[in-house]
Formats: sequence, C-alpha cells, structure tokens
Amino acid sequence: MDSPLVSVIITSMGKEILKKSIKSVLEQTYKNIEIIVVVDNNLLFTDSITKNVKVISACEAHNANKSRNIGIEEAKGEYIALLDDDDLWLPDKIKIQVEQMQSVHKEGHYFSYVQTALMKNGVINRHVYPKQGIKKNEKILNYFFGHSKGFIQCSSFFGDLELFTINKFNEEVIKHQDWDWLINAQKLPDLNIDFVPQILTYYTVNSVGTSVGTKQRWRYSEQWFDNYKDTVTEYAKSNFYSKVILRSLLYDNSLTTTEKKIEIKRVLKNISIRHSFTYFKSLVKIILFFSKSENNIN
Repeated sequence: MDSPLVSVIITSMGKEILKKSIKSVLEQTYKNIEIIVVVDNNLLFTDSITKNVKVISACEAHNANKSRNIGIEEAKGEYIALLDDDDLWLPDKIKIQVEQMQSVHKEGHYFSYVQTALMKNGVINRHVYPKQGIKKNEKILNYFFGHSKGFIQCSSFFGDLELFTINKFNEEVIKHQDWDWLINAQKLPDLNIDFVPQILTYYTVNSVGTSVGTKQRWRYSEQWFDNYKDTVTEYAKSNFYSKVILRSLLYDNSLTTTEKKIEIKRVLKNISIRHSFTYFKSLVKIILFFSKSENNIN
C-alpha cells in the first residue's frame, strides 16, 4: 500500500495548549503528514515545536469554519484530517484511518471518523463515544439524537481533499459547525461514511459557557435546528431540545428568572411527553437547576 500525504489542519487561538495537539500529530506512527495551523491572529508563544509546522494567520477571523477553509485551501495532501487545538490524537490515529480507507474505499468521496474518549481537566473519561457507527441512509441528526446515540467530533474527521473542497464549511454558521458540515456532506450522492471502532481521539469537554462552542447561544441553536427539523424523528427532536437547547437555556444569565421560566415552558412543548424518559429527565434537570440556584442564594 502507498502512503498518501495527509494534511492535518489545526484551528487555534494561538495559546500554549496548541503545543500538546501539535505534539500528538508529530508522534503519529504515520509519517507522511503536513501540519497546517490556522491561528485567529498570531501565535502567543514561541517554541521549537512549530519549526516544521506551517502557521497561517486567519486575520482575527473569530470563526473556526473560516479558519478550516483557509487551511484546506493551503493543503497539499491527498487527504485531510482535522484537529482542534485542545484535543489530542493517539499515535496510530492517522495510520489506522489511512489503512482502513485503503482497504474498503472503492469509488466516490470517502469520509471516516473514530471512537473518542472525553477528557476534562486533563482526566480521561472511561466512557467511549460512539458505541456504533452510522447506519446506511441514517440521517446525521437522527444518528446523534436518536436511538443510535451517535457521536462524530471534528477532531476525528478524515476524508479526501476533494470532499472538503466541494463541501466547504459554512462560514455563516457560528455553532454546531461540524454537525452542519456533516449534514451537507451527506447530501452528496457518492459519499461513503466509514466508522473506525477504536479509541483514537481525546476530546476536551468544557463546562457550559467556558468556550466558544459552549456559550449560551441556545436561540441560535433553535434557529439552526429549525432548518433541519423536518429530517428528524420526534424522538431525535425531543432529545435535541432537551440536551442542547434546554441545557444551554438554563445557564443563560442574560435572562431574568421569570423570562427563563417562560422560555422553559415553551421549550418543554417541543419535548414530546410520549418519550417519557427524555421528558422526565428534562423535568429533573430543571428542578435540580432551580433547587441549586435557590441554595446558592440562601
């Protein structure tokens, strides 16, 4: 088997945490790799680890999708792999994805993703996501929020350059960017989605509101989801409202308690009582939140 060049695109704010992600790429057992780091402005540190890395300024883009597109345009590789600067790869990640691609890919565009372990405050969670791959003809949002309980995170993305070129990241999307890309990619008639059932990525989980991806943009999430609500099952819709919108709404400090309660009642109407477990979990989530808030006041 040949060893095609893989372009690794890392998007970053330029902080020192980037060094760990670069190190995890440099330690890959697959060596035919070019590393392109797209920073929001400039690197905020100096270190020899960047000597073999192409660093590009996104001119204060403040937009991960724009940064990804810039990196993809600069890529020389036959294949693209994406990595966020607070995530890490295990050493065989690219090697295994290349080998899997070469063993199963016949024609059309190829995309693969791997199992991911969650990492918080440097501690690796023993739980692994996802447990199973996406089924043929299963819609992305149904895979994520339906009974499959799927999970595809950007730092596990791997695919051919042309796929990322014709299906660019939508720079107007400010949240759920990887989900949005996947939904659009799935519209391509010749896309092959492949799942590698091995833990090869560590994904950093941030507390609600502590990073760009977790800020309380629940109104935007609802507007974004409205574009795709006709493609999902009622069960997936209920889970989306419970896990994404309600979770973020509860921590929206811009709302008064009265405003928050009004919005919660409205959101609950989108969580079907027919799916009793999801509905009950949502109620428990609300009760615990307000109970904790009252205790903090007292």
